Amino acid sequence: MSITLFGGIWLLILFFFIFNNRINSFLSMLLLSAVLQCDSVIILNSTSVGPLIITSIIFIGWYLFTHFRKFPVRLDKYFYTSIFLIISILLSILFNKNYEFFLGTNYFYLLQIIIYLCCFLCIRKLACEKDINIIKVFMPCIYVVLLVGIIQFLIFAKFIPKISLITQLFYNEVWSANSAYNVSNKLRLFSTFQEPSYCSSFLVGAFYFVCYHYKKIKYSKIIIVLLGIEIFLTFSTTGYVCCFFVAILFAIFSNHKKILKFLIPLFLISILISILSGNLSTVVLHKGSSGSAKVRNFWNEKALTLFKQSIIFGNGFKTQRASSIILNILGEMGLVGVLSYFLLCWNYLKLFMKKKYGNSITIDYGCLFYFLGVVICQILACPDLILCTFWLGMYLLGLNDKYKKDYN
Repeated sequence: MSITLFGGIWLLILFFFIFNNRINSFLSMLLLSAVLQCDSVIILNSTSVGPLIITSIIFIGWYLFTHFRKFPVRLDKYFYTSIFLIISILLSILFNKNYEFFLGTNYFYLLQIIIYLCCFLCIRKLACEKDINIIKVFMPCIYVVLLVGIIQFLIFAKFIPKISLITQLFYNEVWSANSAYNVSNKLRLFSTFQEPSYCSSFLVGAFYFVCYHYKKIKYSKIIIVLLGIEIFLTFSTTGYVCCFFVAILFAIFSNHKKILKFLIPLFLISILISILSGNLSTVVLHKGSSGSAKVRNFWNEKALTLFKQSIIFGNGFKTQRASSIILNILGEMGLVGVLSYFLLCWNYLKLFMKKKYGNSITIDYGCLFYFLGVVICQILACPDLILCTFWLGMYLLGLNDKYKKDYN
């Protein structure tokens, strides 16, 4: 086992916050770990382990150590739906007698999901005990993605060289073929993420989070414009379509008329630039005839064929890939898997229909809009159940969950 330069710095800062009892800073690090998708903290038997899984494990360990006299989680529907997701994965493996799953490296994906769910449940319990400022905890993530996005785009535009320090801090998985930083020459923005579509899932969610909390965030309109520019520069069909759908829901549920007056001209200018540059035609209107669309259609057809062979439990977790998380789960885990994913998301998304969080506390719609953006991106073209931005959304919602009793 070896620790990377980034990993050493990360762990030092993390334990500094823990030993000095700076809980909000520790939580910011936990959320920040979810956006550093191209980094490794340790190398274990030629397998790189990223900051999200390491920081989640440390958080679980810290929480259990500091709350050893208390039951660590709340036994409510969030706990049961989390257990149901794990059971659905195991059933998809065992029903198909895919025992080699536990002998290879695929078991690591299941382990990740278990760790993320445990961390999420501990966060929910902590939220009942601590006064956590969601905006102060989450905004550092947005600042980092914005700043690194600018640097990364300038590097790919050949304005600045690939500096070794930047590579070591934000893209230290130099051997990874999954990172656009290593294998792509296209001028697209992806910031700290492996590819533009993953980055757009974060940027869209962050955009509407800031829009909702614009009165509480300094220079919020500047941040909104910067997020909008970076969404545009991803040239991601997923990001553009998701931004459009969330905009409609934001207009319906936010009740923020002042920010809507600011957003409408911003959207009109963006559409005009897209039309004049030909970007709208290339990225959206003619996307269906592109090479990537044909590949994705092939994946989808294969996933549906596998689903028809095993409707209830699918053909086994991590056995194939589709372009949408729904089709992907149908092929891998069947109807049981889709139901488990739906229930996990619906626990929070249904709160858009309610004015109150339980009976006493108002919903933080900013967190819900972030999560909604990520889920829509997953349905469109980010089919990974271990997508880091999805679990960032789950952690955000857990931190917002201050109501001490289960709500309907």
